[in-house]
Amino acid sequence: MSLSSFFQLSERGSNVRTEIIAGLTTFLAMVYSVIVVPNMLSQAGFPAESVFIATCLVAGLGSILIGLWANVP
Repeated sequence: MSLSSFFQLSERGSNVRTEIIAGLTTFLAMVYSVIVVPNMLSQAGFPAESVFIATCLVAGLGSILIGLWANVP
């Protein structure tokens, strides 16, 4: 089963190239948040290492979960 058929890209007016660009954009936004959130919360007294790990886990697992659950490109 291809990604195009699994996510019904052509039926929804999209293509693999557009989805790759959107994925890269989301990835860059996540990288930014993984850097900024621990810095902000460490200034508020939270341990930076723990916040970094939690931010990475929530961003990664949340993205995978919503991508598979919603089945929307």
